[in-house]
Amino acid sequence: MEIGRKITEIFEKIGEKTLEISEKPIRRIPQGKSIQERLQLLKKMQEEIEKEKEEERKRELEELIEWREKELQKPFSERIAEAVLKYFSGPVRSLTKSLKGLEYDLYRANIRMSKDKYVALMIGISILASIFVFLMGILLMLPVDISMLLGLLGFIGGFLYMRNY
Repeated sequence: MEIGRKITEIFEKIGEKTLEISEKPIRRIPQGKSIQERLQLLKKMQEEIEKEKEEERKRELEELIEWREKELQKPFSERIAEAVLKYFSGPVRSLTKSLKGLEYDLYRANIRMSKDKYVALMIGISILASIFVFLMGILLMLPVDISMLLGLLGFIGGFLYMRNY
């Protein structure tokens, strides 16, 4: 019987909270007013809610525009490099260590980018090239295995292109 009593107490508490929440909007409307005055107050409340929603939409739109402007200030290549570096930092760092003379090559080419970021860019461009070549193989109606080999060649070609770039 204690379980039943506890369950009913829980439902009573939920009911009390529901009444408290539902009474709050009713308290905003004065009791001694006529129906027309109450309707006018309801219309005013609806207008206030609509204004608040419109202000919220405007604020969200402004935030979105600011974010887009901030994102577009950076070149696409930097965003690709940062994304690859973020998700594949381990392989990027190990590949950076294996490429000898990369820092000197970057300095000679006047590329102001860290070695890790440049290797991440190399991998990102290679991935994009492999996807592009794979899709071209599919569109040319080549068998899937040959398209996959073309994708692998696209990855290698993109990597070598970026290494000599």
